[in-house]
Amino acid sequence: MSLAEARQRANALRALIDQGIDPQAEKEKARAIPTLKQFAMDQYLRHVEDTKRSAKDDRSRLEHHLIPRFGKLGMGDITHQMVQRFLVESVKRGVAPATANRLRSLLHHMFSLAVQWEVAPRNPVHGVPKFQENNQRQRFLNKDEIRALCRALAEEPNTQAADFILLLLLTGARAGELLNSKHADLALEGGVWRLPRSKSGKSRNVILN
Repeated sequence: MSLAEARQRANALRALIDQGIDPQAEKEKARAIPTLKQFAMDQYLRHVEDTKRSAKDDRSRLEHHLIPRFGKLGMGDITHQMVQRFLVESVKRGVAPATANRLRSLLHHMFSLAVQWEVAPRNPVHGVPKFQENNQRQRFLNKDEIRALCRALAEEPNTQAADFILLLLLTGARAGELLNSKHADLALEGGVWRLPRSKSGKSRNVILN
């Protein structure tokens, strides 16, 4: 830096010292705050993998949405305005309002833990409004579509994937419910598939034909 810039910097540091602020301590404190990517990978995901059923979803949302946008920023540098602008722009790019709300909830949960663990000074997601969700749609395959689907599944070389889709069609179950099921959940003699915990948080039975 030039001599003038050095004098200006020295005066600024002297002003901080006169206010009782240690510039070096503040610099080290700021350096100690991790970036969002560091916090997400080193602390948050390790925590939720043992406590949260949707940890895989969180990892996917982090890697595809949040880390590309905020990953290099320190946890203390992300502002309320940044979060709100990111969510609005995401919806404008075609992200569904429900997906944007899931991203907001993930960020909110991450910062709540960061504040609790004294990693971040504040939660910038507080007060960021949710989008109104209108995802209600209902459509059933007609008989011709079901026949066409079954023919395609019968010819599919990946028999495991074909059987998976056929089971979804026959039971009306969610993909996640089938993926997370174990053989012990099936009572074949009684023709019942027991789901101990569905998306709603309640157990239910699926009758097998």
